[in-house]
Amino acid sequence: MVVDQETRAGIGSLPPLELLRTHERFQRDETIPLASISLDLSIVDDSHANELGDSMTMAGGRKQISRIVVRAREEEGEILYDIIDGFHRVEGARRRNMDMINAVVMYGCDDAEMFDLRILAASSVKSVQYARIAEWMTRAFELTPWKRKGLTVVQAFSLAVTNRETTYKGLSPEELKDLKDWVKEKCEDRWGRNIASTYAILRVVANADPNLVAQVRPSGGGAKDHAGRITPARLAAVALTMPGNYEAQNAVLQYAVDKRLSAIETENLAKQVALAITSGEGGVNYELLIQDLVEAHTRIPVEQEDLEPEITDLMDAEEEDVDPEIMPLPATPRKRIAHLVERGADLTPEASSRDVADLRRALRIAHEQISSGEENDYGWWRTAPYLAPEERDILTDFFDGEGFDLTRIAIRHRITQIQVLNFVRSAILKHYLKVTPKETASGEVEEE
Repeated sequence: MVVDQETRAGIGSLPPLELLRTHERFQRDETIPLASISLDLSIVDDSHANELGDSMTMAGGRKQISRIVVRAREEEGEILYDIIDGFHRVEGARRRNMDMINAVVMYGCDDAEMFDLRILAASSVKSVQYARIAEWMTRAFELTPWKRKGLTVVQAFSLAVTNRETTYKGLSPEELKDLKDWVKEKCEDRWGRNIASTYAILRVVANADPNLVAQVRPSGGGAKDHAGRITPARLAAVALTMPGNYEAQNAVLQYAVDKRLSAIETENLAKQVALAITSGEGGVNYELLIQDLVEAHTRIPVEQEDLEPEITDLMDAEEEDVDPEIMPLPATPRKRIAHLVERGADLTPEASSRDVADLRRALRIAHEQISSGEENDYGWWRTAPYLAPEERDILTDFFDGEGFDLTRIAIRHRITQIQVLNFVRSAILKHYLKVTPKETASGEVEEE
């Protein structure tokens, strides 16, 4: 219906609820009550909200400089407002106990248009745009017929990015074309975004802990970002490496943020954790696991006075008598460090996958071989004079306690799991060398 200028002017003077019921597309400046603004669970930056709240209530200040943008809708006979732009201003006003706020109110705006406008406006607040656009794009897709056919927004964007498939489960060729056109039209015409980069964000968010997504903040720029925040690159590193494993994602990101790891270092650590939990046993204490993996792949020179005798020094000529499949040599002793790797060190997740699980199996085999001899000297560690006190205590825990529970033993002795294993295999190797007969130069067996 064509509405002339005079009629339109008359519509504009109607009270909000009456104007809304005309279903006309209209917008006007109003001062609206904060209590009528819907509490949409959108992500806000607390510090930014507080700053805006202070500026709007400061004595002698300019108060609210720019209006928020909302769309009006009716619910149970009452008018409510959904924020399109101005989440931080609204939150800041609420925190300062304001009653009213200046707004541009849009009438005749449906959900699809509202989400389009929200996504477009999100680029103005970079600190939270990552989480916002993922949420609103997902909700925009939920309004489409393809959602009712069982597709997700990630699948929709994947089909549009590859653009190879001419058929897809449950969709006719025409429906598939319409789906791809919807993605292209939304990104290029409505949202002002690149399809491929948007797909990358949606894919990460679909696999990440929502609480972590809400904490994402932009990086400081440059090739390496060592700021203490969850950046998009850091989140992608853990979410795509350990999809759906929220506990592991949180543990790795906590370490990455605390130690200022780059995105590449975070991804390497995440790959190591993923491999370790795939080949490990039972429940996982991620904090201790990460400590072990960090220590296992750190190569830092150790001061001479800090070194205990090398286990390889104990072997001397007997080194060839030890089957490496039965008794693997321990890593060189090293100090605990705070960072993941020394700059330039080569971290490979494949090298870490055996550090705990394979050592456990090797220790079992070695102990079985030692304690299954004719004299069956089970319990030898209690009296062996060549063991250090730490080795004796840990070995007693390891074999006489509640079984091969590395986590329990590490916590009890206040060391890492890798250190526990080093103590144990050091003690076993000492005993192995002590009780194994040596051959003399003539080939005769010499007893110890």
